[in-house]
Amino acid sequence: MNTENLIKVIKKLESTNDTHFSMNVFMNKDGLPMCIAGHAARIAEYNMELKTNTVEGINGEINYNIYYEASKWLGLTEENASYLFQGRWSSKNLFNITREETIDYLKRCIKSEKIIQTGAEQDNTW
Repeated sequence: MNTENLIKVIKKLESTNDTHFSMNVFMNKDGLPMCIAGHAARIAEYNMELKTNTVEGINGEINYNIYYEASKWLGLTEENASYLFQGRWSSKNLFNITREETIDYLKRCIKSEKIIQTGAEQDNTW
């Protein structure tokens, strides 16, 4: 896990209002990042306009390039990326995970220096 980059995501989420956060989509219709992966990819200056390798999912296209680039930039294993980006650390579904809960979870990960697998998870797969 790249702690320095995860701190950048936390700071971005802290400066973002709740209307620009949702764990169930990478970016909104205007191309603005919404979830952890979307914000990480934007901070990493990944080209969010790239639309290759997409599949249909919740609310339209899920761009696996964003998922991959965010995972790589954050230094996550495939297992940790799945756990983090799919909200498996929360007992809530993706639609109900709040920005504040996400920031709190990410700060706990920084403190423990790993992606914490809480045991409260549910299957939030798309």
